[in-house]
Amino acid sequence: MSERRQTHAPLPQRAASALEAWAPDHRLLSAQHLTAGLANTSFKLTLAARQRPVVLKLYTRDPASLGRTLALRRILPKDIPLPPLLHAQPDPAAHTGAFAVFDWVDGWPVDHLLGPDRPDDLPCPDRLATELGKDMGRLRACLDQVGFDASGFLDHSLAVADPFKTQKEAVLGYIAQCLDGLAGQRLGETLRQEVERYVQTHHALLDPLEGQHRLVHGDYKGCNLLALHRQGQWRISAVLDWEFAFSGSPLFDFATALRRTTHQSADFAQALAQSYSAHGGMLPTRWFATARLLDLTNLCGFLQRPGLSADRQRDIKALFQSYRTPSTQAV
Repeated sequence: MSERRQTHAPLPQRAASALEAWAPDHRLLSAQHLTAGLANTSFKLTLAARQRPVVLKLYTRDPASLGRTLALRRILPKDIPLPPLLHAQPDPAAHTGAFAVFDWVDGWPVDHLLGPDRPDDLPCPDRLATELGKDMGRLRACLDQVGFDASGFLDHSLAVADPFKTQKEAVLGYIAQCLDGLAGQRLGETLRQEVERYVQTHHALLDPLEGQHRLVHGDYKGCNLLALHRQGQWRISAVLDWEFAFSGSPLFDFATALRRTTHQSADFAQALAQSYSAHGGMLPTRWFATARLLDLTNLCGFLQRPGLSADRQRDIKALFQSYRTPSTQAV
């Protein structure tokens, strides 16, 4: 079975130090760098003393996010599948830095299952997309059980330390800031102006977001969701990487889940929304168009990153172009 994308590499010094701190008597048989994920660095390790591999995760982009992740694990609904935690060292000042060790979880990344290079022996794409969409919608509804007093970014204790005045204002302000900066330069004048007109025309889609203070995963996309075929249907086996979690509208997670629609059938989007609604979630009439608009915050953020490759820039610009005409799709 295909697993998370991985490359063979020697264990770097920081990872070796973390492994030594957790299991000083270990004998390392193999190490594989897991290439998915931009916020942290992860390795799949095979140790002589353990039957199953482990994942060693080094928190590099935001070391404090490990403390937030640990706090979230204590309050997440039991229906949310998580990789078992074996050890955590959340202090970024330690010589190892912040790191955690998780049990390996079997599963296919959802983006691989729904992508153009999916294995040939899987069921028909529409059926697969429907089953995965249904389970992702169910899990997104489970996350709605976790609420906060305001929308905004969370600190290590899960307090809303940086509340948004309104979610609409936060979204529009961030997009404008990026378009005035490096993201706008990379888009070019013509596409930048088209995106500005798109936002100005459709900003009212964001009005229904106010008052929604639910836990948002923040990166609810295929590479962070593993799936297995169990009891005759495909189910999510693990939800990974909670570093970007915040308080806000669940539609932010719809935005990332639906980003790669060229690799997904319409059945996936419908199954995601209908399952979410069937399990108690509430969506506005134009939920799909709203999710598209919200995802502009992510795309703008990507284009703001220094050192972004030319290929990645072209990929993101293509997504901007595909988002300019909001869909009228509804549940």
